[in-house]
Amino acid sequence: MWKFLFTLLLITSIILTGCNVDSTNQLYNDETKEKAREAVEKYLQNNFVGITTVQVTDIYQSPMGGLTVDGNVNDGEADFSAGVESDYTIESIGVSKEFPERKEECKENTCGD
Repeated sequence: MWKFLFTLLLITSIILTGCNVDSTNQLYNDETKEKAREAVEKYLQNNFVGITTVQVTDIYQSPMGGLTVDGNVNDGEADFSAGVESDYTIESIGVSKEFPERKEECKENTCGD
């Protein structure tokens, strides 16, 4: 009986400890953040019409483990969230409905980073 309770307690402790580990606590150094910011800014200006300003509001590790850059364009007119690969290419981008249109030549394929 005691062996069963000890085993159950051990398994419960392992599970609870694993659930409390914060895997999103990775911090990026300033150089990585700056390169990611530059890559996102360049991508937005190359792929969308009428981007006059890009403001990055946050750079962090997403729950899935990737580098994410959040911000807005044109003095807060529209928001974006971009996933950045380790080579600083843009993996994905989510934009608000107010976001400027994609350039015509970029609608089929991205114009580049």
